[in-house]
Amino acid sequence: MRLNKIIAVTKWEFVEKVKTKGFIISLILMPIFMVALGVLPTLLASKEDEKTKDFGLYDMSNLIGEQLKTELMTKYLISGDQPNYNIVLCEPYDNIDSLRKSADKLCLSSVFECYIILHDDILETGNCEFRGTNVSNIRDVERIRASIKNIISANVLQKRGIETEILNELNKPINLESIKVTESGEGKKSDFLMTFFTSYIFIILLMLLIMLTGQMLIRSMIEEKSNRIIEILVSSCSPQELMAGKIFGLSFLGLVQIALWIFIGICASISFNLDVVTLDNLFLILIYFVLGYLLYAAIFVSIGSICSTEQEAQQLTGYISMLLVIPMVLAFSVVQNPNSLLIKVLTYIPVLTPTFMIMRIPVVVPQWWEIATNILLLVLSVWLMIWIAGKIFRTGILVYGKRPSIKELLRWVRAK
Repeated sequence: MRLNKIIAVTKWEFVEKVKTKGFIISLILMPIFMVALGVLPTLLASKEDEKTKDFGLYDMSNLIGEQLKTELMTKYLISGDQPNYNIVLCEPYDNIDSLRKSADKLCLSSVFECYIILHDDILETGNCEFRGTNVSNIRDVERIRASIKNIISANVLQKRGIETEILNELNKPINLESIKVTESGEGKKSDFLMTFFTSYIFIILLMLLIMLTGQMLIRSMIEEKSNRIIEILVSSCSPQELMAGKIFGLSFLGLVQIALWIFIGICASISFNLDVVTLDNLFLILIYFVLGYLLYAAIFVSIGSICSTEQEAQQLTGYISMLLVIPMVLAFSVVQNPNSLLIKVLTYIPVLTPTFMIMRIPVVVPQWWEIATNILLLVLSVWLMIWIAGKIFRTGILVYGKRPSIKELLRWVRAK
């Protein structure tokens, strides 16, 4: 292959795509979308209530109702020092079913948002109910559960002649620091979220790079095939040179996007003093990142060269892209047990090797021989896939109409 031809195609692909409105819009909107996707749910979930909620309370034991009412109304406040919960202590019924029917009607008529039932054996069993038209607010449920537990514990201690101040000492929070031990003997502060987000962010970046540049690569090839431009391009350079130039050109385009997004992320982390990722073994992660991209790029080139319509290509690439979701489904399993037999086996499947190794490395760096074997396997797979893609690309770019069968693709690969 002639290097000058590859550079010319690379430059042309990069310049043509970087000037498009779609690229400029995605360059700006994607970080905004990602930040909104990550920050807005947290902000909305942590937002305090704006008005007091009316809750009913039925204490069938006649033991802790007043205590629970006092704790909920004094402990949790909103703006203006108003109680977050207005607890109405109601007269309990002898029949629990009648009580539920009556209280349900009050909720449906908006007298109460929800109501609490403390069963008569609350101190012995802790049995209670939280009912209403909307009981999905985790914060309300946890606050009520914690308050009931504290009151029951205080009553049990008092009954046994133990001072209730002991309960406060027993409920002291434990500050457990997670320190990751390295081979150098140095300990570094780490936790589950930092490890998880390091793996998660690099997987997301790889997915975005593959999806964005892969779709552009396929769309470019199909447009050139439909306009017969590809025949003119092949007359001035070989199919292999054209394929390499397209892959490199769109790779640089994707890397520009990724670099900008990473820069924005670093600036945001510094500005808000966020420490959510660890950059240990970054060079090793980048090796798998680049090799993984080249493998999928070669696969996408093969698909684009045999398809005649964009809809047909998107259908095929959709199946390939699903492979990138598998590590995300098993993300918690990888973080909690990265050396399990299942995870190790999956890392030896070439199309899964980059993503699973990117997830394993921030948790526990595998043995050197395992890393060497995986990288060698991935390099051979990339080389084999590029060679196969070149064979398919050479014939496929000039084939129009019906999509070739597997038998025909095998014949193209074997052709000299």
